[in-house]
Amino acid sequence: MNSALLRPLDSLLHENWALVALVIFLAALIFRFILLRDCFHAAKGLGKETYKQIMHQYASQSLAGWMLVLASVVLAEALLAFPKWLPLWTSRRNGGFVAILAFVLGSMLHLRAVHLATVRVLKERSELDRNF
Repeated sequence: MNSALLRPLDSLLHENWALVALVIFLAALIFRFILLRDCFHAAKGLGKETYKQIMHQYASQSLAGWMLVLASVVLAEALLAFPKWLPLWTSRRNGGFVAILAFVLGSMLHLRAVHLATVRVLKERSELDRNF
């Protein structure tokens, strides 16, 4: 019975792989937004100019996080839509674990980038205030 249910699902995922990729990517963006929402809200509370500087620093430091999130989306898509293309050592369970791990690490790198950007901008501002 289990394989009878999985066959239509496999064919659906294989035929609509672009839609599946879009859903996975949107889910990743929503999770990232939920995770970083408070950080960005707190940064906005520091002032408009400070927020712009923090966002500029964040944009320059968040590339590694974006790459890991993208890698997790691509791997999840490959697992769902094209399981026959995967290497022999990769089962869906192992690949799913790697995709989730890549997403969590990417999210952690985003958090790190936000916090480092905030600390750097606030440190620059405090040094400027100290010099005056």
